[in-house]
Amino acid sequence: AVETIHQGLFFVLELLKKSLDLQTCVLLWLDSSGQRLRIKELVTDSTMVKEVPISSQAGALGGVIKNRILLNLRQTRQGARQIPYYDGPEQVGAFIGVPVLEDNHLRGVLCADRREDRPFSPAEESLLVEATRQILRAIQSERVFRAVERAKYEHERFYRASSRLNSALTLAQVY
Repeated sequence: AVETIHQGLFFVLELLKKSLDLQTCVLLWLDSSGQRLRIKELVTDSTMVKEVPISSQAGALGGVIKNRILLNLRQTRQGARQIPYYDGPEQVGAFIGVPVLEDNHLRGVLCADRREDRPFSPAEESLLVEATRQILRAIQSERVFRAVERAKYEHERFYRASSRLNSALTLAQVY
């Protein structure tokens, strides 16, 4: 079930990439400290994406995280250097970062960029905001499935232990 959810996330990002003519669409997730981002899901044409933890204060992402608002940049002066998930020179004509909020808590950032100098329109912004809602629902489902699996495992262990205890005939076997 969890793998199916990850496939669904990949499909959402792939659909966004194709429909918005993107170079990269990436879901970055905050770690428990809130200091680093890691790639949770990625669809890209670039070979320059680095799959290592990124500082939550780095580049354009720092603005999205600090202010918890959508950031729509057009042809940045520094190019891909302002986009911290790239490890080297990459042509970026437009970038958008959408905060993923759950009950007013920042969980991550959905990022998209394209090579062409074509800014993201209000309709495209709305589409990406709605995509973050769908992504959040999928991640919440993933958490539920993981909790169910954990509870199932714990119940199985308890059942095995109680069965062994019930079959004990002597005090030594109980110990």
